[in-house]
Amino acid sequence: MNTDFIEPLHIPIEARWARFRLQNKVRVIGFILEEKYHNDAHPKTSFLFDTNTFYVVFLDRDHTFWKSEKA
Repeated sequence: MNTDFIEPLHIPIEARWARFRLQNKVRVIGFILEEKYHNDAHPKTSFLFDTNTFYVVFLDRDHTFWKSEKA
């Protein structure tokens, strides 16, 4: 993936990355997990994952998480 961001180590490997557009180039970057991971405990924090939650990871003010070439 063409990005300026480094994936934090605490993010599950199974994360399905997504983004929400807020305005112009500003995006909120985060992840969701598949249903099979519901109520699984995070290995370091012991917090339980919820598959109905969008976990916010980055605020991408300049749209550099998923870079794309200008058309």
